Amino acid sequence: VGVIALYDVAGAEYSPREEQLLSLIARQVAGAIRTGLLFEQTQEHALTDSLTGLPNSRYMFIAFDQEAARARAEGNPLTLMLMNIDNFREINDSFGHHAGDRFLMGMARAIRSQLRVCDTCIRYSGDEFVAILPRLAGDEVEQVVERMTEAARDYCMEARPGRPVQVTLSIGYATLPADGEAFASLMATAATRM
Repeated sequence: VGVIALYDVAGAEYSPREEQLLSLIARQVAGAIRTGLLFEQTQEHALTDSLTGLPNSRYMFIAFDQEAARARAEGNPLTLMLMNIDNFREINDSFGHHAGDRFLMGMARAIRSQLRVCDTCIRYSGDEFVAILPRLAGDEVEQVVERMTEAARDYCMEARPGRPVQVTLSIGYATLPADGEAFASLMATAATRM
């Protein structure tokens, strides 16, 4: 992880006692650094969906609050998009959860590929995804919906040899401030528009 380099400007060698003391200090510092790195990894894992690698619902609330505050301050729209994989349960029932997991991973990549770098794509729960789209409203959102619909329709996975699986995506969205200010009301509006 790192190196501690100490130099004596007088050019004298370190005594065995000084070397022993420096070795003890290095062990303490190394332990503290390791603990810090593990803590950082734990925090990252707590905010990431382990299957898809996308941020999870915990992260979604943090990101929404930050983006909503920025949108209000700058006077820009912020769109919340809700996506649900249609008939996903049939994949699990017909081909098993392993195939369902592979399908979710592929669909997550397909969805993410249609978003801008500044957008946040979240695995909300099960077969639902949420996208937070800063500075996007109206016709631009409709274009994203069309791209998402096409990407979902184009995504195909072979669940078993000769058994391709292809589904559609239901999409609804709501825009701050036109459709509301609070997360819950925006999600409710997006759900009704699906």
